[in-house]
Amino acid sequence: MSHPLRAFLLLVAYLLIANTAHAQQHEPEPYAPAPSWDSHLTVDVALLGPLGFFALEAEYAPVPEIGITAGIGVHQDGPQFGFMTRLRTVMGHSALGIGLGLSGGRNVDHEVDDDVFGRYPILDWGGGLDRTRTFRFRAFGNFEVAWERRSARGLYTRVSAGFEVPIADFSVAPVCDSECEDVRFQQVFPYAQFAVGGTL
Repeated sequence: MSHPLRAFLLLVAYLLIANTAHAQQHEPEPYAPAPSWDSHLTVDVALLGPLGFFALEAEYAPVPEIGITAGIGVHQDGPQFGFMTRLRTVMGHSALGIGLGLSGGRNVDHEVDDDVFGRYPILDWGGGLDRTRTFRFRAFGNFEVAWERRSARGLYTRVSAGFEVPIADFSVAPVCDSECEDVRFQQVFPYAQFAVGGTL
């Protein structure tokens, strides 16, 4: 083999190896957080969650895997306030995680036969309401599992399912049509929530 041909083949082989190494070096990891998770602030509207039928929320994420959310919502019993910390595993544009938080506000505890609609008695079309008691402020502990997604254009969506448990009564003024009992930590209210918003 002549020297020019050998030199040419060596040059082609070098370029192929160098190009392959460069592509592998700059190829994004398939499960690495997408650039949409670089935004630290997210604002969304949430439906049917711990803060009521309708809520406005803002989340600050110092890193993609941690989010701190605060919000205010509208519930049939009155305004509700709360915050939640979310820990998540980010995979591309999507994330799966858990949330732990506190919420509270004015609460009318509607006791029903099956206690499924106690937090949202307006949904109890069967008319199973038995008795009620009113608290000026009641605090709930919240736990949920959530799937989240941030698109390349900044659209944010979240679907979550969880439950809330009464943990404390502040400025308690129960009003009952029969004897009141302390039911803290004894009631569990499940919920399913949908949220949509955007990154800032």
